[in-house]
Amino acid sequence: MPAGPAPVRPAAPPRAAFFRGAAVLARTTSDVVSSTRLLEVSVPFGHGLAYTTFCWEDIRCAEAQMPTYGAVSVSLTVRNTGERSGTEVVQVYLHDPVAQVTRPVVLLIGYARVQLEPGQSRRVEFTIHADLTSFIGRAGRRVVEPGRIELRLGPSSAAAVATVPVDLTGPQRVIEGARQMSAQVRISEIAS
Repeated sequence: MPAGPAPVRPAAPPRAAFFRGAAVLARTTSDVVSSTRLLEVSVPFGHGLAYTTFCWEDIRCAEAQMPTYGAVSVSLTVRNTGERSGTEVVQVYLHDPVAQVTRPVVLLIGYARVQLEPGQSRRVEFTIHADLTSFIGRAGRRVVEPGRIELRLGPSSAAAVATVPVDLTGPQRVIEGARQMSAQVRISEIAS
């Protein structure tokens, strides 16, 4: 049983009537906006607190384009700017603004736990394969679709430190069989 506050909480008192299994929201002039959102996230995915502070800098993307059968590297430097040692979790989220089907607003595709002493820096590099952008298309097959995507780097799903646009190029690719399921991560020391 998890402890602590629930990750979601009612945004407004539920005002719903059930009719043949379907929820029908009751609306008044004072709750038109809040009645359409019954749940609101109180803590975003990946949220955490530390006893120190971190700085994310020198964010780079090796290429602005990635073939639908290829990969792209995104890297950044994480520096502990506080007075205590700590661990920062660097997270990479995929945002696909235009696809043939509805996609999640953000999708976690990679992360790295970076332990740092005060003043220490480390370089974090993610290699993101095009397979990580795949989804089940209208025809019911898993596809990698060309077009613009965004890679959002941040400590949580709601706090993007940087947004890196990447253009997927080439033909739509159907994935059959095995596929890349996670981003490759490399963490390296930076000489002081």
